[in-house]
Amino acid sequence: MNPRHDLQDADPITERHDMNGQRDLEDLSALVTGATSGIGKAVAEDLGRRGADVIVHGRDAGRGAAVVDAIIAEGGKARFVAADLSDPGELDDLVEQAGVVDILVNNAGFSWFGPTAQLDLAMFDRLFAANVRAPYFLVAALAPGMAARGSGSIVNMSSMAGQIGLAGGAAYGAAKATMASLTRAWAAEFSPSGVRVNAVAPGPVYTSGAVRERTEALGNTTLLNRAARPEEIAEVISFLASPRASYVTGAIVAVDGGRTAIRVLACNRRPGAAATRATRRPVERRHPGAGHGAVTYLGESGDWWPVSMATTSARSSASRMRPTRTVADRIAPPIRKYLQAW
Repeated sequence: MNPRHDLQDADPITERHDMNGQRDLEDLSALVTGATSGIGKAVAEDLGRRGADVIVHGRDAGRGAAVVDAIIAEGGKARFVAADLSDPGELDDLVEQAGVVDILVNNAGFSWFGPTAQLDLAMFDRLFAANVRAPYFLVAALAPGMAARGSGSIVNMSSMAGQIGLAGGAAYGAAKATMASLTRAWAAEFSPSGVRVNAVAPGPVYTSGAVRERTEALGNTTLLNRAARPEEIAEVISFLASPRASYVTGAIVAVDGGRTAIRVLACNRRPGAAATRATRRPVERRHPGAGHGAVTYLGESGDWWPVSMATTSARSSASRMRPTRTVADRIAPPIRKYLQAW
């Protein structure tokens, strides 16, 4: 048996795989929603560089034309289709104008952060219409055609907010957690027919629609100590959309600087327990019943917070697992700053 021939039979798109990773999407059409700014714009431009015929979706014709021009200027192919995805009729028009779609990137959406009691019904409905309902019905309209052709790739936009609890992010986190759940369900439904369905879960990203102070505060809580550029998220999306990811489906890929790899909680210091850096004495305390997966705490003057989850047990020495004051000093203040940002 020829292994490569067998792989091609399993995924017809693999025939177009360029081992150099360039122009590996020739003759494929890609619909990117919300592609006139931020992550969507970066994705559309990257897919264009890789040879895809990009359908740039958005609501602003001027910005859409600028993205199309940028793709064409680099030797790519693109066209703009305007649609308000909260309007079912315009969503149907987008599907009709898009025609055959080989790659669908469900990027469009927006976030809302704030106290739960301050989110009104109208904004709640808008949030879920943009982040959940529109991707759902785009997949419903386009995935069956992909399945009938025996190939296709869908990449959904989840979020770090859908994987961990963020104060002020209850509704937005729920919407993005829903996208992760839909991704797994759609993979189970369509992947046996050759359609791969995956999602990315970005952490804090510098985009025009995000509050920079909040983005910076969240970025400082990641293991890389910074927020991401849209192009860094786009690279992962392009990989998942391409034949280079031919054996990846049903995955939720964290692109968050390692933020969800650790569990961190900044606790408010109890009254009267404030301590200066010079007088702090970090102490390690293990959760009762400590063992595999136990939480490691760092405390001072009665103020405790979990710093990380232990991922090994017997083979890990105490010195390897012990957090340092540097970890707590770096991560806890930015979280407090984030909590204050909204």
